[in-house]
Amino acid sequence: MPVAAAAPAQPVSAMITTTPPAVPKRPHTLTHGPSADGGSASRSVHHLPAGHVGPIIQFKLEPPRFSVPLVRLPPREGESSLRLRFLVRAGARVLSHGARLVTNYPFGIAGADLAAKAFARKQFRAIEFDYDFVNDAFVEFDVCLPGAFEYYIEHGPKDMPFDCTEPGYLLVEPSLMVHSALLPSLDAIALQTIVPKWLGPLSQWDSQLQVLSHLHFNMVHFVPMQVRGISNSPYSLYDQLDLDPSLFDGTIATGPEHRTERFDALSATLSRLRDVHGILGMTDVVWNHTACNSLWLRAHPESGYNLVNSPHLLPAYELDEAILEFSHAIHQGERYPGIPANPKTEDDLNRTLASFREGPFARLKLWEYYVVDVLTTVSRAMAHVAALPRNAEIVSHSSAPAGAFDGVAALPLAQRAERLKRHALTDAPFGTRYPKRMAIETCVAYLDAWAREGGHLTHRVDPTVADATAADATGTTRTASPSHALATDGESEAELVRVLNEINLAYYATYDDDVASAFSNIANTVRWQRLAPDGPKLGPISAERPLVWSYFTRGYTDEHGGTPASKANFDPAKVWANNGWIWGANPLVDFASSRSRSYLRREVIVWGDCVKLRFGNSRDDSPWLWDHMAEYTRLMAEHFDAFRIDNCHSTPIHVAQYLLDVARRERPNLYVVAELFTGDAEVDRVFVAKLGINSLIREAMQAWDSKELSRLIHRYSGDPVGSFRTSNQSATHCMTHPHEFIDVRPSEPHALFMDCTHDNEPPAQKRMVEDTVSNAALVAMTCCGMGSVLGYDFCIPENLNIVTESRQYPKLSDEMAMHPLRKALNELHQRMATEHFTEVYVHHEGQWVIVYRQDSRFHRGVVLIARTGFKNAAGTDAPLNPVILKRTHARLITAQGLERITHWTDHKDGSEPAKYIEGVPVKLVDYSDRVRIGEDENGSAVIAIDPKSPPGAIFLFDTWIGTAEQLQSLHELETLEGTQRSGIGAICSQLTLHDLSVLMYQATGEEQEHGGGMYDIPGYGPLAYCGVEGIASVLRPIMQKNDLGHALCSNLREGPWLMDYTVNRLEAAATTGRATGAVGAVAEWLKVRFDLVKIVPQYLQPKYFSVVLMSVVVAAREAAITHMSHFVKKSPTFVRQLAMTSMALTNIVKSASLSPTKSTPALAAGLPHFATNHMRCWGRDVFISLKGMYMLTGQLDHAKAHILGFGSTMRHGLIPNLLDSGRFPRYNARDAVWWFLQSVQDYCHFSSEGTEFLQTPVPRRFPGEEWVHWDDPSAFSKTSTVLELVLETMQRHALGIYFREWNAGPNLDHAMHDEGFQVDAYIDWTTGFVQGGNKWNCGTWMDKMGDSHKAGNFGIPATPRDGAAIELQGLLASTLTWLESLYEVGAITQPGVEASAPFNRVVTWREWSALHRKSFNLHFYVPTIEEQPGFEAAGARIHDGLVQRRGIFKDTYGSVTPGADYQFRPNQFIAMAVAPGLFNEHHALSALKLGMQDLAGPMGMRTLDPLDPAYRGDYDNGNDGTDRTVAHGWNYHQGPEWLYPTGHFLQAYLHFVGGLEIVSDDEVTDASTTQLTNTLQTINSHLLPLRMHVNTSQWAGLPELTNRDGAECHGSCPTQAWSSATMLELEWAMFKQRESRMQRSLTIEMERACRMDD
Repeated sequence: MPVAAAAPAQPVSAMITTTPPAVPKRPHTLTHGPSADGGSASRSVHHLPAGHVGPIIQFKLEPPRFSVPLVRLPPREGESSLRLRFLVRAGARVLSHGARLVTNYPFGIAGADLAAKAFARKQFRAIEFDYDFVNDAFVEFDVCLPGAFEYYIEHGPKDMPFDCTEPGYLLVEPSLMVHSALLPSLDAIALQTIVPKWLGPLSQWDSQLQVLSHLHFNMVHFVPMQVRGISNSPYSLYDQLDLDPSLFDGTIATGPEHRTERFDALSATLSRLRDVHGILGMTDVVWNHTACNSLWLRAHPESGYNLVNSPHLLPAYELDEAILEFSHAIHQGERYPGIPANPKTEDDLNRTLASFREGPFARLKLWEYYVVDVLTTVSRAMAHVAALPRNAEIVSHSSAPAGAFDGVAALPLAQRAERLKRHALTDAPFGTRYPKRMAIETCVAYLDAWAREGGHLTHRVDPTVADATAADATGTTRTASPSHALATDGESEAELVRVLNEINLAYYATYDDDVASAFSNIANTVRWQRLAPDGPKLGPISAERPLVWSYFTRGYTDEHGGTPASKANFDPAKVWANNGWIWGANPLVDFASSRSRSYLRREVIVWGDCVKLRFGNSRDDSPWLWDHMAEYTRLMAEHFDAFRIDNCHSTPIHVAQYLLDVARRERPNLYVVAELFTGDAEVDRVFVAKLGINSLIREAMQAWDSKELSRLIHRYSGDPVGSFRTSNQSATHCMTHPHEFIDVRPSEPHALFMDCTHDNEPPAQKRMVEDTVSNAALVAMTCCGMGSVLGYDFCIPENLNIVTESRQYPKLSDEMAMHPLRKALNELHQRMATEHFTEVYVHHEGQWVIVYRQDSRFHRGVVLIARTGFKNAAGTDAPLNPVILKRTHARLITAQGLERITHWTDHKDGSEPAKYIEGVPVKLVDYSDRVRIGEDENGSAVIAIDPKSPPGAIFLFDTWIGTAEQLQSLHELETLEGTQRSGIGAICSQLTLHDLSVLMYQATGEEQEHGGGMYDIPGYGPLAYCGVEGIASVLRPIMQKNDLGHALCSNLREGPWLMDYTVNRLEAAATTGRATGAVGAVAEWLKVRFDLVKIVPQYLQPKYFSVVLMSVVVAAREAAITHMSHFVKKSPTFVRQLAMTSMALTNIVKSASLSPTKSTPALAAGLPHFATNHMRCWGRDVFISLKGMYMLTGQLDHAKAHILGFGSTMRHGLIPNLLDSGRFPRYNARDAVWWFLQSVQDYCHFSSEGTEFLQTPVPRRFPGEEWVHWDDPSAFSKTSTVLELVLETMQRHALGIYFREWNAGPNLDHAMHDEGFQVDAYIDWTTGFVQGGNKWNCGTWMDKMGDSHKAGNFGIPATPRDGAAIELQGLLASTLTWLESLYEVGAITQPGVEASAPFNRVVTWREWSALHRKSFNLHFYVPTIEEQPGFEAAGARIHDGLVQRRGIFKDTYGSVTPGADYQFRPNQFIAMAVAPGLFNEHHALSALKLGMQDLAGPMGMRTLDPLDPAYRGDYDNGNDGTDRTVAHGWNYHQGPEWLYPTGHFLQAYLHFVGGLEIVSDDEVTDASTTQLTNTLQTINSHLLPLRMHVNTSQWAGLPELTNRDGAECHGSCPTQAWSSATMLELEWAMFKQRESRMQRSLTIEMERACRMDD
């Protein structure tokens, strides 16, 4: 395929390794990409491979972290790759300055092997996001390399240090090949743990391993095979680079020169295991410690924590030495008479510890490692004082500032101590006696201040030298005090003692706590080792078995655990801390480091045969150790397919990362598991993410009862049965994209669930031997990897001690013990993983655990019913309620358990021990006679289990649903191709926009007018819409969260009511003529598929209902978009969502039409409040919305109908505020007609009719000024053209409009004062402004009328806005400019209007426009202090006492309430948007800056300046209080944040900030592309909350308003026409800017599609 056909190229940096600029968070090597502004930086291009097949894995990077913490990606087969897309929403803050995705994945390198060699953890590559400042930004690259990779976003100006987001991690699973076939999932792993030293020499392994192959194990975990240390533990490695000689039975000579032969023999064994038996090999890697007798440790003592490199351990070592000496003395019977050598009781223990504490421990004086040496410090201070001559000045070399001790004498002791501590104390590292050091000179200065202020003076100060400052011969500067005031009678010394003791209090408290911990832990250890009935019972205290095990290896004696070492040979470099572990410790803190005192506190559960290794912070700290362990790791990766990281939680993360990188370079497809005993799931995720751990080992034997076991089974299982996730990620829901995208979710660490590990007590020891079967079966049913330990299946009676056990494994066979069942369980487990049985249900009932696991497509299932065998279960019946599998068939696979067959001896009676490891003699027993399978009247399988079934019994069943074949058409809908074949797309393509509105939307009121109603979900409430979008809006979050417990899911499971409602409603719409017959075809399509949904098991019905319904929703949305404009089709999701609101808000309702004589589609101002009757169609709302709702979306027929419909009702030169179908229109809006004129202008621009539209005839509802009834013969008898209506409006305003509303009085408006019914609208010909109104009415959109008698606002408009309202001046200016242009080209012949006084003549459009423009800036702009004189000289009047803000425009001019003129409101930005040419650019920018700063809220614009005393930000129409300012919602427009002005504000912002650049006070030029892109970014950042809202709103639209700071306003319409419309206008303006100035007209997705088509 040619390059032109490739996916879009992504710019990346030149592949040159450089050190990045200061990035404090990311000290790594970074390869930089080009600059964000498209500068001249050199760039190379990362070409994605053409013709990528398969889904794109999409990462939606959302704030605040802009990463997904951990994502696990599936293994890849061969050279195939996964394409990843990282998406950031347009406007996100990280996109402000050229965002780059930074990752250490070596993208652009073909093939996993090469990529593995190229990977360097600290080498990061940066790819710039593809971002056009309109669509979401993204980066794509392909991955094929397994392992763990980091990514984050780097952003910021290029001349400043970059900011970095929190990192996310990719974990690409390894491709594990078994018999040359890819293991489909890590869930298919069946692992067996083996201790090699019990398996005998390698020559004997094959027959044993062959049996494991027969049992369908596909991985064997070998505990370490290295040469063992003195304890003989496989985990105490003497030499990491050599194998234990016992593996070779003398066939290979010992010695390092034969090491290669030994590894070759192992390699041959592992190759046969892999190639012949189909079993992969795993080994432990032990990085944390080495055997205490390792020879190399003597040569490289710095490799451990010794007393040289870790002096903080010295106090712990001294304590350890004291314990050993105490133990030796007790053993020798010396010094401690009466102390028992073999403590057996608590009294013995207490007396022993008391003796130790009072003797050896007290002599250690460990407190000296914590505190200030009071005596020495006081002595030195007093000596310093004594050395001063009488009357001499005090020499101060302290760092304490002047006056540091002023007022100290008046302070309490604790505060005096704190003051001295702050200025005098320094800390030496822990491990030094008296580490708290006091600066002597500062102590003396303190005492001097204390003595002076306390009056303890032995002489008076010479005033003649009180202020002198001098320098002695040595240049020492003396203090300002001329002579010291220190007492010599001991008072100063006593004060210093007091203060130092006070300082020491906190340090003694720390010491006391450490000592308490140490003695508590010593006591607990002795209690367990010697007193506990189930403990090891170590017996008498001796040198070999001291009171407690030693914490240190004393390498200088080459002894361990014997008598105290000879002091003559003491070498601190060869005293090493032994390794161990700590209950509940923070695994991210190295407990042997100076950050911890765990060794002193005796918190470490120590392994006396192992020395903890000290890697330091990097290889530089211990290069030999790092290299040695790296070679060990590489050697293991060369031979083994998998690692188990031993003691992972105690391994420093940076060390494990380094060593795993070494291993993965050797074997890229390395499988890594670990045990993590962190006790914190979040910490587990940190280890998994940073190390790339593929599975965490989890243990079933940790469960203490059946309930806990069922919890573990549930935790390590897959999705719940009937999950939405498969369908939610299917192509059906990505039909708007040319590719299938799968959105990733944060991943949980994968589990390798062990029925028993080599560290666990087996069932025979911890529970009952019979539980061996049930425990294994339950583990096999989990949706994760599974494992066991060799010996479990033949029922070993107790845990085998890997140190002391010397027997060998018995000869294995396929039939021994429970091996036949193990074979079946392993085979079943792997089959379920291979066939994607990913859905699991777990139920616990008494001693029973039931697990149901099924595949999500065909719903084949397996049910396990297991009676657990915990110790309290023996000898009891266990009733179980019948198990009913809804509409599912079942067949018994097997029913088995274990039964003891002979008496068994454990040889603890002294009889001759066996040579081979023995198990409890058992046999498998068939229990198929204890189960009955029936079927109820609904076709559901009913399984009954005999309550006398013994503990450990299991019953396994195959299950299937009888309707699987019938469900094929439902399965089809889970793919894009299948949905297309289903025909729903073709059916929906036949629907009109009105049909689609009926199908998808319809609010309650609208539906009720057609005889229907809203569906109410019990436990949830009514839907937002009656159509399918109403259901879908509830379903989407349910599907995303997989919330199967939601009330909607319950309703679907309980009955078919919602399905029937949906079908019946559409059938009725088609048959009654409410919609065309094509809607009936949708109903039939749904009915056929819903009938199938009804017959599946109830738990599956929510899933399949969603598949069917969402297929219709997606097809309907696609069909709707095809009816719309090029702009909508080519725009991103947000625009399409807003365009869809035009359908939701446009409907045919009987009570509200554009005509009184017929029902026509009419735009609702908002839903649900304005759905029907006279409240549906508002003049101002319709025409504010008309451009966005209809013209920009391509629905010009609706736009025309609304212009003509309202135009036909023109009266008095106005159009109605409330249309009421033209029956009883109300004319109380001064602004509606100006929006009408703007819409006529816009229609001429967007319609193909152009200005010919102006000649369209319009029947007039009113033949003259008099009111006539709508069915009067004279109604509609007169006709005018649209142009005549326009000119009539202008002329009527020019002469003045003055009338009293028809039917004025309480029947028309119950709250209005009589004066308010007077409507005035006119032109002030001194300014050219359109003015009107009075203080008793509200003729603009801010139209809240007071309605509370109690609060005293009844009949009082909150915001009358009388005078000249600023947005009307913008609309007038726009209209005048348009009419002037029409006159100049001859489209109209009327040159202007007949004006009233003072003109009393024809004023031309040009003349009016010039007067208006000249007056506007003079009278509306509120100048700065500097500008004011010039404005006043030109005739402006500025009321300084009313000015609250400067650099803004007045909200009104000439109001009878002058203060209202100066209020800072968003209406000025409406004027800027419709008539930007009216504004001085400098002044507009000033106002926009303040608007952005003070009025712009998260979603809407604050309707009043928060600094205004009248500001009240929260609207509550139900407020019945006495506060006039808020009662009955009087503050509707006094602060609450309205959305529609936001669209106008941002349009103005785009025009002025993005389109213009201020060069000087007199010069303005076009803005640069950079300025435009910065502006687009700012706008997009403001749109982010709106985009999020549309995505989550059940009404699928934007609300009318919010309360302060974006809080939800419950009185608001949740979807409002003008809110969506002005945002569409904004998006259109951005689209045009992008098209004209950035030469990019298609969306990214469309560009991709075009390239693919090429």
